[in-house]
Parts: sequence; structure tokens; C-alpha cells
Amino acid sequence: MNRKIPWELIAKYLSGECSEEEIENLKQWIESSPKNKHIFNQFESVWRKYGNLHFDFKPNVEKALNKINDQLKYHQEEFIPKEKLHFTYSHFMRYSKRIAAIFIFFLGLYLLYSQLIVKDKQTLVEVIIPHEEKRSLTLDDSSKVWLNSSSRFEYPEKFQNDKREVFLEGEAFFEINQLPRKDFIINTIASVINVKGTSFNVRAKPGENNEIITVTEGEVSLSSKKLRNRQTIILEAGYEGINHKSQNLITKEKNDDLNYLAWKTGILEFNNTSLESVINVLQEIYEVSFEIGDKEILEYIFTGRFKNADLVTIIEAMALSMNLSINYSEDKCIIELSKEF
Repeated sequence: MNRKIPWELIAKYLSGECSEEEIENLKQWIESSPKNKHIFNQFESVWRKYGNLHFDFKPNVEKALNKINDQLKYHQEEFIPKEKLHFTYSHFMRYSKRIAAIFIFFLGLYLLYSQLIVKDKQTLVEVIIPHEEKRSLTLDDSSKVWLNSSSRFEYPEKFQNDKREVFLEGEAFFEINQLPRKDFIINTIASVINVKGTSFNVRAKPGENNEIITVTEGEVSLSSKKLRNRQTIILEAGYEGINHKSQNLITKEKNDDLNYLAWKTGILEFNNTSLESVINVLQEIYEVSFEIGDKEILEYIFTGRFKNADLVTIIEAMALSMNLSINYSEDKCIIELSKEF
């Protein structure tokens, strides 16, 4: 595990001045351990709160650094040597024209360590959902969350102050209880989602190119962490927002996916859908691979609706309606479809 915390790289990223290579390096560090992700999320939270403030002074960097190290003297493994930090005011300011003062940076360090080292009143709970399992939970504000398999969710045991903030990696459906003057904020690796009170699905899987937010009721705002101007779009019910991570772009589209909540509801619906699209949905929901014996059958059309059906039932219904034969290879979890002659 890489124990060194790349403060300089984090600051450049949050100020929108990282190169693509630096972004990739930071991403690797963040994903290398849960502790790294927690550190980054905490620092980013502080940055969002204080990063747009404007101060008209130049702080004493050396004095600030000494004060922080005094706070950390009983935690030598995380001690920040002055000669290794290499920060001066002018050096740090080169990385961001929008950073008002290096005071913000050290404030972030202080608040971060006050939460990581000194036990904070706001206890964080981490939930990790294993492969092929799902879980639902109710938060302190009575909001409800359904977590899909292979997801990680982090939230405070009790919400405090003027906002409710959580972190998601994976997929989840939210029903947020509306509270006056207390927004609900969801952080993912690449996105920030701000809601008042509504229901929506968030798909933010680390290995995928896009993060997708689909609104069922109400509306949410979506912004990208990578965009310098923090572009924000508003999503109403029936729309989805897509954060194209590799393109530094967020878009808004009408949602035409009937099965975006199939993982939660157990309902699969196909209406004059090509076999290729059906297979893509089944691969996602049931986490199984298909081999196609004849590519021509991918253009076949299928209509059907299933509720809490097992995969074999669905495959056999497809085969019957489209005159296909099926061969199962259970040892490799592969299903082959081929045209019946």
C-alpha cells in the first residue's frame, strides 16, 4: 500500500489543473485502498466548502506547517516533513488561479486529520456489498438506499450541520427525504449529485467509462469533478445525466431504458427489442456471458415481460419465440445461442 499522501497532486486536481497523466496517477492512488479513498473524499469535501472563498492576504506557510505538525506529533507515520512538502505561497498559487490562499489547503489538512486521527462526533459507516448480493438501508434522515452488488457506500451514522453527504462507488437507488435547507449530496469518483427530495438511480462503477444518473421522481443537479468550471445540469423525472469521464463532458438525455431498475425491482421488460439488446441487458443483470453461434440472430426481435424470473426461464422463452436452440456451459457460466435448422 502506498502510504505517502500526494497533497500537491490532490490540490492540483481539485483546482482543475491536472494533466491527464496526473489524473490517472491520482485515480490509481485513490483506488489503491479504502483509506486513500476516505482521505481524498474528506479533503474534497473541505475543498468544496472553502475552495471558493476569497482572502486578500498571504499566509505564513512555514508557521502553518509547523502548527499542523504539532497536531500530528503523536502520529509519526503520517508526519509531514517540511523539507518534503516543498510548498511556498507562490509555488502553490501557480497551480490554481482560483485558490484564494494557501490557508485553505492547510485548513483542509487540519480538518482532515481532526476527523481521521481524533475521533469525530460524526461516525462514518462503510457498507460493502459482495458480488451477487444486494442490500437496502435507511439513513438517519429516514432516506432509503438500495445498493446493488459489488458496491461500496459510505455515510454518517448521524447527519449534522446544514447538509447530508455520502459517498458511492457502484450502483444504488435513492429515495431522499426532503428537509428544508438541508441538501443531500452524493459523491462518486467523478461526479457530485445534489438533491432536495426525490428518487433516482446512480450508476458509478469504477471500471466503466460513464457515470449515469437516472431520475424517477423530482429533480437533481449533476456536476463533474473534473471540469474546471464545474458545469452543472438539472435532471428532471424521466431524464438521465451522463458523466463521460474520459471526455470531461456531462450530457442530458431522455431515458428510454425500460430496465434501468431491473436490478432492484426484478422486473424485465422488452418491447420489440433486438436480441442483441436483450442479451446486453441479461449480461448486466445476471452477470453471465453469452456466445452467439450465428450473428444473424442478433437482429431478431423479442417482446416479453418477466418478474423475478431466473435466467433459464427467460432464455427458454426467448428460444421458443424465436426458434433458437440453446446449449449451456455451466463450468464457464457461458450460454450459447445458435439458430435451429
